[in-house]
Formats: sequence, structure tokens, C-alpha cells
Amino acid sequence: MNVLITGGAGYIGAALALALQKISEISKITLFDNLANNQYTVFATCKFTDKVTFIHGDILNNYLLQKTVKQHDIVVHLASAAEDIFKDGHHTEQVNHWGTTQLCDALAMYNKKLIYLSWDSTLQDEVSIYQDINASSYFRAEFQIKRLREYLIIHCGEVYGYSPTFNISSHINCWMAQAITKNKIEIPGNGRHTINIISLQNVVMALSHAIINYKQGDYNVAGSHLQMLDILEHMQNTFASLEFVFINPHLQLPSKQELKHTYEVIFPSHSLKVDLADYRQKLCFY
Repeated sequence: MNVLITGGAGYIGAALALALQKISEISKITLFDNLANNQYTVFATCKFTDKVTFIHGDILNNYLLQKTVKQHDIVVHLASAAEDIFKDGHHTEQVNHWGTTQLCDALAMYNKKLIYLSWDSTLQDEVSIYQDINASSYFRAEFQIKRLREYLIIHCGEVYGYSPTFNISSHINCWMAQAITKNKIEIPGNGRHTINIISLQNVVMALSHAIINYKQGDYNVAGSHLQMLDILEHMQNTFASLEFVFINPHLQLPSKQELKHTYEVIFPSHSLKVDLADYRQKLCFY
């Protein structure tokens, strides 16, 4: 089986490739990435076998995308862009929505299978979705994907945990980076809102299972549903002298609805406390 991973040099993509290269049923893994976020560490820190190859490409490059999709049996679609102070909403919409649309066209042309990792933000009511450019672009992407004959969508919450291509897009990853560099973490709002979190290990397990045991559908993979203050307590247990500060403490930020696990994979039982302790041991200076 030949597997194509869009966004393959990223946080989840690189960790997935490291796991997939150990699976005998998979003969080729291609990482397709434009390196827009400067994830060059993938070449220095990931010990890939000769099963893994890299293509420097953009999902908005329709010609290269079609040429690459044709050579693979299944595509794991992880490529995405999130709106931040450096990128406008148009860029996010272009990559997440229209990039996915182009990918769907290529998949339909060559009759290939798709696995798409999406987020719990697309499961909100439509008013909330369209107030958030990131959520709306993923929601529109899912609409395009559901045109396909064969697709598998997995929704999850914020992903945390160690990867050779470390990033700080989730609250826990950001807090871990702040803890080891400043010994102080920043909590948005008053910290009483809840979020869904899931370990990178479990996300990789779910995606790996989906590749080998492909079953079309729309699924959720759930980890924990916790208040930010609860996560803070776990962080303080991991870093004994940790300081913290509330950013805009007068704000009660909206909570995420608890994500219900609907996928057939059963994750091993382990706690956030254990995950954070293991995470800390893998980081520099600890």
C-alpha cells in the first residue's frame, strides 16, 4: 500500500509517518508539504526508513497534486492553515477549503481513498462555526469531502504531546514551551472554559488503524474534556514551581461541548498526569 500524507512534515504528519513505516502492509509513504511553517526539523530529527520520501509541494498546486495522488492508494489529509496575526482569513480559506476541493477533484479522478483529520470546532452550531474563520474553512472542506465515493473523516480536540516536529498550536503544547523557557504560563480568560484534548499518540493510533482497516464514515476520537483550570493543576504537578498569569481574566470564554468517542479504536488507559510527566522527560533541559 502506498500512502500519501499532505502536511506530512508537520506536527502530526511526521509522527504518523514514523509509526506507519513500521507497518508491513505499507510499502511507501510520501510526505507532501510546502514547508510554509519552516518545519525543516523533520529532516534532522526524524529517523525515517527508505519507505519514506518527501515532495516539496502545495495543495494549491493542482498539477503537482494530481500527479502525486495518482501514484498512491490512500491519502491522509493533514495540510491546513490557521488564521493568526501573520495570515489573513483569505489564506486560511484558500488552503483549508479550496486546497481540499482540489484534492477531492484529484481523488475522484483517480478513484483513491481519503482520510481527513478534522476538528471538534466543525461540530458546533452553524452560527458559531461561521464566526470562526478556522472552523468555517474546515466545515466547508468537509462539505467538499462528502462529495467523494470513499472518505473517512475523524474529528478530534486539541492535540498535545511530544513530536520531533514540535509546535505550540494547542494550549498544552504552548504551556509546555512556556514552562521550560519562562517557568510561567499564560491562561486565556478566567480559565473556567472547557476544551477537548487528545494525545498525539492516540491520534496517530486512530489514523494508523483507519489506513489499515478503512471503513467509510464520519467519526470522533475523544480524549479528555477538561476545564482549563484543571489542566493548570496538572501542569503545576508536573512543574512544581510553575507560575501562571491570566490574560483578560474578566472574560468567560466559550466552552467546547464534550466530544463523544464514536470510532472503533479503543485507546490504552493513561492519565494526563502521566502524559505530561513523559512529555517533560522528552523535552530539552529536563
